[in-house]
Amino acid sequence: MAQRRKAQQGGAELFCVCSADLETDHGGRIIGGQSDIALTEDGLKRAQELASRIRKSRLPIRTIFSSPLLRAIQTADTIHDFLNVKLRVIEPLRERNFGQWEGRPIAEISDWPEVTATPPGGESLEEFKNRVRLAIQTVKAEAEASGSVLIVAHPHLIRAWISLGPKVVPSDIDNGVIYRMDAKPDHWSATRI
Repeated sequence: MAQRRKAQQGGAELFCVCSADLETDHGGRIIGGQSDIALTEDGLKRAQELASRIRKSRLPIRTIFSSPLLRAIQTADTIHDFLNVKLRVIEPLRERNFGQWEGRPIAEISDWPEVTATPPGGESLEEFKNRVRLAIQTVKAEAEASGSVLIVAHPHLIRAWISLGPKVVPSDIDNGVIYRMDAKPDHWSATRI
């Protein structure tokens, strides 16, 4: 109800989701990073369930922004089919470049999922955060101009978004969950819907 009141008053909201069930998730979790990995059959079904939940929730979404990676585009296309709103793919929403770590089991990386080290041949945390900052500026400008938006991206991108302020980054950003992103005076927060 508060969401509908805010929308009626002209306030734009930012919502986000992560894709689910990559082809590689079933043989032990691996680092997908910027590898262009498709959703599994279960992932496609979950994308349809997610799209249905979004439509039933009556979130006031006017535009969907997607990462250019296949798993995000498949999720965004499915949601787009349910909502029939504008869909934009923007490069800065791409997952972090994990360099030589991509394709390796997550269990091999000691500080997963926070990953403060720069992966060999990959993107430093600071470079990644700068790219995320650019993406969020683009998305916020669109939301202010035309209404609430949904971002289809990746868990590390959402963690980096939250960490743009001094708040501790939660590690429980899950695939297939809808989050409302709220700007606080000194940080962003992600609330499950």
